[in-house]
Amino acid sequence: MIGLGHRIRLAADRVGGLNHLATLLTDVSRRTLTEWANDKTEPRASSLSEIASITDVSLNWLINGGTSTLDVTGDQARKDGAASVSYTHLTLPTSDLV
Repeated sequence: MIGLGHRIRLAADRVGGLNHLATLLTDVSRRTLTEWANDKTEPRASSLSEIASITDVSLNWLINGGTSTLDVTGDQARKDGAASVSYTHLTLPTSDLV
């Protein structure tokens, strides 16, 4: 299983990387974000929630990891043009379920 820092990096890649994510976060410096991504320190729950919201990954995946690389939220699935049904760590388009 990948660590929190690696999941933060994966989430950041969804919005253009750590540098760009740092500009989107409230009261988080680039240095602090890098420390989180390198597993040197851990973010507060409120910061994890903000990262999940900005990068459109589930907070549960960001905190705990999971079976899929990126457990996107339903919002991302809808942006991709598909209605979705969410099952723990997997979001499938409803058209695939019929």
